[in-house]
Amino acid sequence: MDDQLPDFTGQTVVFYITTSSESLMWVADGIAMDSPSFHRQGDRVFVTGKTPPADDNSEVFDREANRDIGLAWDSVFYYVVAPTKEYREAIRKEGIAEG
Repeated sequence: MDDQLPDFTGQTVVFYITTSSESLMWVADGIAMDSPSFHRQGDRVFVTGKTPPADDNSEVFDREANRDIGLAWDSVFYYVVAPTKEYREAIRKEGIAEG
């Protein structure tokens, strides 16, 4: 595999991918993944990992939490990297501000 691929170990990454009119609305908000890594599937490179776990303080069931996820690397046009602890703290604070 290409040696130029980034190492996201210990990071939470929010990926923004190319979308179409049929894409789910939440895709536009970015897709978060903990410690993603790269894997070849057929002729394409995918970034795979797990979605972040649900906030322990949340009373709402998060159906997207802690799920296996894979994105075609060639569909990613932008991503933001943050240490996982920093990302979770920011999400927790954002939830408090909205709630």
